[in-house]
Amino acid sequence: MDFMNWLMTHAEEYHIDPTRICVGGGSAGGHLATCVATITRYRRCPVWKAVLFNPVIDTVPDSGYANACSMRLSPTELRAISPFHNIEPFDTQVTILHGWEDRVIRFPHMEEYVAACRRMGNDVILIPFRGMAHAFFNFHRRAENGAYYKCRDILVGTLLCD
Repeated sequence: MDFMNWLMTHAEEYHIDPTRICVGGGSAGGHLATCVATITRYRRCPVWKAVLFNPVIDTVPDSGYANACSMRLSPTELRAISPFHNIEPFDTQVTILHGWEDRVIRFPHMEEYVAACRRMGNDVILIPFRGMAHAFFNFHRRAENGAYYKCRDILVGTLLCD
């Protein structure tokens, strides 16, 4: 999140339009991007769009969905960084690409998250990838499932469209 502060400080220097900041990531990186884009206490600047690939949206171990076993954080800290447990209104357009067979964050749980975000009036698009597991979008898997190219096209289309 310090990077977002740095980015805003240097936006003019690097000819960056501060009203069109985009974030993205997959899995744990998707978790970080989700926090920056959707949770007020982590938002250091306006985020225009977020493109998330199988983001970890739930870090609370007792939820039954979390993959937080390797984290050494207290339950309070885990809840504070859990997008699922901190849904609030946000201005970011969020696109989530999620594997139907994901076992880290199961697809029905992602649907719950998206529905809760929409009930708050948030612009969230969920694009399912049937038959795909966690990290299906990685470049090294492009030959085995073709999803990499579809993800690339969605990413480019999302970022180029107003």
